[in-house]
Amino acid sequence: MPQGKSYIFLTMFEDEKGTITIYQTVNKKELDRKGKAVSNALFIRGNLLELSDEDLTEERIKAISIGQGDLNIQFQGADFEKIKVFGNYTEIGSSAIKSLNYTATEDFGSMGNSKMEVKGNEVYINGDLGTRSYYQLKSILQEHPNLKTVVLGNISGSVNDAVNMHTGRILREAGLNTKVLSDSKIASGAVDLFCAGVERIVEKGAQLGIHSWCCIGDLTAIEIPKEHPAHQHQIEYFTMCMGSRNGPAFYFHTLEAAPFDGVHWMTEQEMKKWKVATYFLE
Repeated sequence: MPQGKSYIFLTMFEDEKGTITIYQTVNKKELDRKGKAVSNALFIRGNLLELSDEDLTEERIKAISIGQGDLNIQFQGADFEKIKVFGNYTEIGSSAIKSLNYTATEDFGSMGNSKMEVKGNEVYINGDLGTRSYYQLKSILQEHPNLKTVVLGNISGSVNDAVNMHTGRILREAGLNTKVLSDSKIASGAVDLFCAGVERIVEKGAQLGIHSWCCIGDLTAIEIPKEHPAHQHQIEYFTMCMGSRNGPAFYFHTLEAAPFDGVHWMTEQEMKKWKVATYFLE
């Protein structure tokens, strides 16, 4: 997907030795009208979404090049999962060609740094949410079909709200509950994700922070008319989470509660009023 002046493509596939990741940056100016470009990329042994900084050794990484005409980008709608890239890659210093099916994602600024740990039938999440979180949760759901609850720990928010809503949808579609513990502190997109739970459990002492988002031109979200299309996806998301009456009302409340560069920490009374929590634990 477009980020600033570039498109970033993150591709993962399997060979006989396991997972391979290709991380590729394509400058918008390099794209011709048919979506073809010359590009260099990094060939990484392993699943980049699961590798730590310490794992990214020289032995795991080498440079590759994408030849002119080999890359064909096809935009198939707004859903980031449907943006596909088909092409070939050539290893530098080698004549080896391998056909690949690329899936485009955001650049690392939109990946987030979330960590997930499964304990019994619960998965614990900490860190900033983003594209990384989406793929982590999707993979965990496949590997742990008996998962019941997503426990949110210390999360300041999401670095990509659009992807975060996709994460919330797969959470809800899986029939999972969400929970925050007495020492949990979640804000912004993390509260959005929490709201996707079928049952939403709040332990006494948990902190949930909400605020507005920014911006369209010079206008912050609260300054944009309620009927503006910019609100459509959030309205649909919160309707899914909390119903056709309370969901949109709560969404607009978040815009009023604090500016985009601030945060409002909800009281227990507010959580009850807006039905953010369906169950409280002492």
